[in-house]
Amino acid sequence: MEEFKNYLIKQGYTKGLAQDKINFVQHYFEWLQTHYLVIEQIRYADVMNYIGQLQQEGNSPHQQNRRLLAIETYYTFKQLPSSVQGLRVKVRQSTLKPVLELSELESVYQHYQPWHDVAQLMLSLVVWQALQRDDILRIELQDINLSKGQLYIKSHHQRQARYMKLEAHQVMQLHDYMTTTKAKREQEKHKRLILSLTTSRNSLLTTWRRLNKEVIHQGKSKLNMSVRNLEHLRQSRLAQWVKQYGLRQAQYLGGFKSVRGVEYYQTQSLKDLQQQLEQCHPLK
Repeated sequence: MEEFKNYLIKQGYTKGLAQDKINFVQHYFEWLQTHYLVIEQIRYADVMNYIGQLQQEGNSPHQQNRRLLAIETYYTFKQLPSSVQGLRVKVRQSTLKPVLELSELESVYQHYQPWHDVAQLMLSLVVWQALQRDDILRIELQDINLSKGQLYIKSHHQRQARYMKLEAHQVMQLHDYMTTTKAKREQEKHKRLILSLTTSRNSLLTTWRRLNKEVIHQGKSKLNMSVRNLEHLRQSRLAQWVKQYGLRQAQYLGGFKSVRGVEYYQTQSLKDLQQQLEQCHPLK
């Protein structure tokens, strides 16, 4: 495992994270040995059986996905074909209630005081495009059309590709960021939009976590608003799309493969519920 550890370190993982991945892979090897399987001949059905073992051991979906990602990384390191590639256990999250109104979403962004323009850009893409962290980090310069005010989001195993409208202020924001980072991008030969703040690849994860904490804090201290996290903002935008445009358009904007995915966000704000309560049970 020493070669694998060196590979992980070169990929930018800390020693702690590298050791976690090694432990996960070793657990996988032990399971293979118990079932008389060899790593080069693993089929999809075998992977499903391994996931079943993880579930029996009490691993949460999040923990199962961490293990699968570690195994996938090992296959990549060994340059072997893998039935684990892109395979993840679906994590069913409950919708965060109450969803924020449009004015509240914009207020979160407008009152945020960024410590870096990368954080401001990330927050903007969450609030207006309902993007997840992985979507944001996968954006490349070729995906942005400033003249059309349009952003292309590539597909991946859980979401469909789609074109999204940029707000006017986002066009200027992106233009300024792309201009100021042009020299660094050319020097480091990066095609992606968001660049790390340091040489460590983990810096973007750190930036995301810090942004998450700051949004929660400012919601409480400045806006007297309960913002649970960045996912709360994303889900609120999805819920507002359902309300504004209907299920089909919200499905497209959210990148869902099925309309059933966006039906999950067919929720109501406290204001809506109050209006229905007054209509059905007027206090007269």
